[in-house]
Amino acid sequence: MMFLFLSLLLLCIEHTTAHTIFCRRCGTTITTTTHHHNVPHASHDVTLLPEIAPGAELTRFRNPSSLSFDVVTFKRATNIITRKQGNPSQAGQTFYPPYNWEPVYCKSCGAHVGWRFTGERSKDGSCPLNVDIPPMRPPDLSGSANPSMVGAAAAATSAAATSTTTAGTGTTSETTDSSGAPLHPSKKKKKKPIKEILSSLQGFCSTKQTGYWMYEWCYERHVRQFHLEPQAAGAASSSSLPNGANLVTVAGTKYLKHPDWSLGGWKKVAHTSKAGRKKYLWPDTRQKGATKEPKFVSHLFIDGQQCDETNDNRRTEVRLVCCDETKKEGEEEKKKKTEEEKKKEVQKKEKVKPNVKGVKSAWHGVVIRSIQETSTCRYRMEVCVPLLCQRDDFRPLSMERPVPTPPTKEEILKKQMEVYHESQTQCVFYGLVWPRLLLENSPSYKWVASVTPIVGVRRER
Repeated sequence: MMFLFLSLLLLCIEHTTAHTIFCRRCGTTITTTTHHHNVPHASHDVTLLPEIAPGAELTRFRNPSSLSFDVVTFKRATNIITRKQGNPSQAGQTFYPPYNWEPVYCKSCGAHVGWRFTGERSKDGSCPLNVDIPPMRPPDLSGSANPSMVGAAAAATSAAATSTTTAGTGTTSETTDSSGAPLHPSKKKKKKPIKEILSSLQGFCSTKQTGYWMYEWCYERHVRQFHLEPQAAGAASSSSLPNGANLVTVAGTKYLKHPDWSLGGWKKVAHTSKAGRKKYLWPDTRQKGATKEPKFVSHLFIDGQQCDETNDNRRTEVRLVCCDETKKEGEEEKKKKTEEEKKKEVQKKEKVKPNVKGVKSAWHGVVIRSIQETSTCRYRMEVCVPLLCQRDDFRPLSMERPVPTPPTKEEILKKQMEVYHESQTQCVFYGLVWPRLLLENSPSYKWVASVTPIVGVRRER
């Protein structure tokens, strides 16, 4: 009798202990056994999974393509993403009508691990199919510096306290993973459009000196070539200057700017379409995608100064590229950097704001890398634009992928509020494909864990 009692006690302990469930392909944590919840369905092909919980169901469904999926349902899941745009599909083939559904994938390796099901919560707080998924409690935003967010959280807490529904059984810890990010899947990060990346360069100009000549490029304005000759005070007056020349002052010194030739101006007609662009290209212009080199943005500047040799106008192709600037700084550069840091420190102490009028942080590091005359009166300029390095297709192979900035505390709290608000109107659960998962206390996991070194299984808490 005592033996039977101890067996039942051990069995209860086993099923009240949370066991982690991993992605079978890479070992990333997906959910735990405590989040399991059976959802009513129309399928007759059901198998019990006592290793998850007493009465836990493994249900076999067939999709329209006649593929079979063994599905187990959970209230929570983490480290998953979606790969579709818009709202969840409302197709009639959903496994749990009237819930809408969308596929979810392992955030680490991209394996398809199941679906996210969403349904409208009724006015009394209940969910379709009588699924027991109560609204969440408002997260604790006492650490937030945003007054409006704190006020919204306080109002939500008050509403939850006076509500007669079953709201509040969920906890903030259940809605976040080990890094503090929300458990609900986030949309796949899209490539930032080139137009949006480069829009911050409006009004920017840069110059580069190569021997006798100086070259000036202004974003979507012009490319010019000129020579600067230092002038002694009173050596020349504006009335005695050569035709087309003028005097300019650089760092307190007067220079004669002559000659000053246009190498092309920005014309929208050369960029509206491939057909419109074609007639402004010349034979030695390499097209994007012709090689395995990283992408670049090609801008054409046309109708420049008349060229006597070709009896045609000068023109320039400007290529905006992501440059690999990972070389070590020289002693001179380090010294310059140290001096700038000291200057900033002095300004900070004296509360003097540096003169940064007209300067944008997006312009930092944008420089002309090279310019060459590819053929008579035809020029090619390369400009380094660090902002383009945000995209993988523009980064050289020699450049390391930038480490994503971890979310700030404020961003995490904001996301938690979004998840809370969603839970007030939406009922969400996950149907996970069981053969693509690995249970912590299963024989398969124990076998993998017994292998040294452990490969493919990572534990996240």
